[in-house]
Amino acid sequence: MVLCWPEISNGTIVLAPGDIVMPFKEYVQDDVILTIKDGHIEKIEGKADAKMIERYFDDIGDKWGRYLSHMGWGLMKNADWFAQAMYSKHEVMGMDARGFAGNFLWSTGPHPVLKRESYAHLDVAMRDCTIKLDEKPVVVDGALATE
Repeated sequence: MVLCWPEISNGTIVLAPGDIVMPFKEYVQDDVILTIKDGHIEKIEGKADAKMIERYFDDIGDKWGRYLSHMGWGLMKNADWFAQAMYSKHEVMGMDARGFAGNFLWSTGPHPVLKRESYAHLDVAMRDCTIKLDEKPVVVDGALATE
């Protein structure tokens, strides 16, 4: 996996059905809309999945929990998006979800560059995204760029 530690991020992240939220080890069922301001998740909108994420942050009580941590993309061509569905939750750590080729993985909580320690760590693996690095596509519609 390739990742970075962005300091400030602003915008909207939309989770789509089939994206995977760790540590829940579950596939998203309905769209979840997250509004990000200065690296902080300000608003979470949607149905049951959104409520689960919101409750997680509320219950964990970690001041850094709603802040973005690392972002990147998976490179493992032998990892499978569907692997999470093949096993019971206690049998997997979700490494296939975190590393499958062409995913967009982002997380919340700890940030060593900003010296933020946090135990409220969500990893979210998204599919079918396009990722550009310095305007050069590295992932296009969920597939590693070949150029």
